[in-house]
Amino acid sequence: MNILFYRHQFYLLTKNYIVEGCWNHGVLKEDLCHIIALITQAEFGNYHSFTSTMKYALFWPKILEEEISSMDIQNIRDFHNNLKDWTQRKVEYELLRLISESWLMYGMIFYDVTDCWSKSLKLGIGPDGVFLCTNKYGLIDK
Repeated sequence: MNILFYRHQFYLLTKNYIVEGCWNHGVLKEDLCHIIALITQAEFGNYHSFTSTMKYALFWPKILEEEISSMDIQNIRDFHNNLKDWTQRKVEYELLRLISESWLMYGMIFYDVTDCWSKSLKLGIGPDGVFLCTNKYGLIDK
């Protein structure tokens, strides 16, 4: 197996964690919009005015309380349009680079745990330590 295969597998895992909302704690909306544009470029290619905007909601984190807004769609569209002709490899690399440099919970693996009152929590273990989070991945304690 070559390095590109492993990078693609790591991209797929990262994309899943983003959509599930595992690593999104404390992330700015602008950064999230940029990430969604990168994922859309990797999955569907160049921006197309008739179909691209409908695909952005596929990658909006399910855990967020609010729906994707028209302002968010505009931001994603602007980022996506600037990615014209980027290859899938380049987009995947840029997504992994951007997340690794700026997301607090990047690389965290989460486990379902319960506290002494049987409340469901997430225990995150990663490169920056151990995190205790709510069931919706909100940070409780580091």
